[in-house]
Amino acid sequence: IFAGFVLSGLKTSASVSVDLVASDGSLVHVGAFYVLGGEAEMPWAYERIYKIDMTDAAKKVNLAEGETFEFRLTAKKFDGTPLQLNMPAPVYIKRQSGDDNDILILPLTKTNNLPAKVIVRKGTRIVFQP
Repeated sequence: IFAGFVLSGLKTSASVSVDLVASDGSLVHVGAFYVLGGEAEMPWAYERIYKIDMTDAAKKVNLAEGETFEFRLTAKKFDGTPLQLNMPAPVYIKRQSGDDNDILILPLTKTNNLPAKVIVRKGTRIVFQP
């Protein structure tokens, strides 16, 4: 299982920590990624999804198939000060054992802040989940 992010410019360099919120409210660390930027950068966004493997975190909280869950993203600027993120919510990506194709799970919501164009690998199945 992967958490998928559509990254865009933050106008600063930052580290982003990704935690899975368990049903009891506790946090399990999934991973982290870094975005380089600065005040003078032009607006940008990747069309491809950046994936972080969340399999170990899902096993730690005994996450069942189809169970809803949330992520907590914590960002810090390069100098260590907290940064308020304005990123699209993560999507979920599964790949069955022995299969070469991904399953992209998109949440059905009234508002969606994903970019208009997101490129996925050929053969990817799209599933909409309430």
